[in-house]
Amino acid sequence: MAVGDGVKEVWKKFRQVNVDYAALVLKLDKDEETIVVDGDGYQEVSPEDLAEDMSDTSPRWIIWSVKIARDDGRVQYPLIPLYFSPKSCNERARMLYSSKTVQVSAEFELAKVHALSDLDDMTMDALTKMHLSTVTGRNSQGPGEGSSGPARSMRKGQSAELSQVDHHITFGFNGGRSTLSGVHSDLAKS
Repeated sequence: MAVGDGVKEVWKKFRQVNVDYAALVLKLDKDEETIVVDGDGYQEVSPEDLAEDMSDTSPRWIIWSVKIARDDGRVQYPLIPLYFSPKSCNERARMLYSSKTVQVSAEFELAKVHALSDLDDMTMDALTKMHLSTVTGRNSQGPGEGSSGPARSMRKGQSAELSQVDHHITFGFNGGRSTLSGVHSDLAKS
């Protein structure tokens, strides 16, 4: 898998953004092997506004930079990557994007990629909960709120295959460094 022309430059600029929220939307080019930016670059837009503008029939990778004010007064701008795979999308496209998510995570050094299947669930509150689940290693959802089940540990060198039923991919977080350290129970170790 290749990264398209100009994507790394947009990525570098995006990583320096310190606004309330910004999104970098990535997609596969027509060759289905090259990652390209969907649009002209990153967008300074709220999660709710981006959800209104996005197609609910095409998968995408969305990397968010959001301002989170902590209780102790510090301000953070974490990166929160999402793999958007709408239920209304055809199965071939879902599987194609799903199979490339690990490579996207590695290429952009992303720690934990959160699965999203409904744009209505892309809210600031949801992004904050996703960030908290990344840094704490725990699912921040309560019982019956879409929890994917317990995470299993993966050691370096192990790979994960997607089940035929679900396409959620989750990676761990290790002090700001990207490491593959956990996979939801809907993935099978190979």
